[in-house]
Amino acid sequence: MDDRDAEIDQAYASKRLSESEYRAGLEAAWLGKHINRVEKYFALPPGQARTTYLNKLVDKKERKLTKPAAAKSPDKIDADETAAELKVEKWPDPIRTQWKNFHDAYREHKKAVEKAAKPQTKPARAAAAP
Repeated sequence: MDDRDAEIDQAYASKRLSESEYRAGLEAAWLGKHINRVEKYFALPPGQARTTYLNKLVDKKERKLTKPAAAKSPDKIDADETAAELKVEKWPDPIRTQWKNFHDAYREHKKAVEKAAKPQTKPARAAAAP
């Protein structure tokens, strides 16, 4: 289900899925996509390979966010990430730990990339005392 967003969208648009089925499909697709990301991340050796992978994910997210707003329909239903995260809470501890560690690393990396992209400003110098 992780790469089938367009297929799910088409099934919903053609009325082959109810709204609740559509939402469940979007949730499953979102969760599947993120499970694949966690697995790929931990299959890589720690260090530069993981950093490169996180760079790729952050770049992909940025490209998605910079797409024209007109491309996104105002009545488009998004995956309920909270519902998917609630499923994760029921997983065995080692798998939940990997999930958490990956997402923590992703968020930290994203913050670092955003910080590096911001123009550096120098603090104002204090006026010389007379």
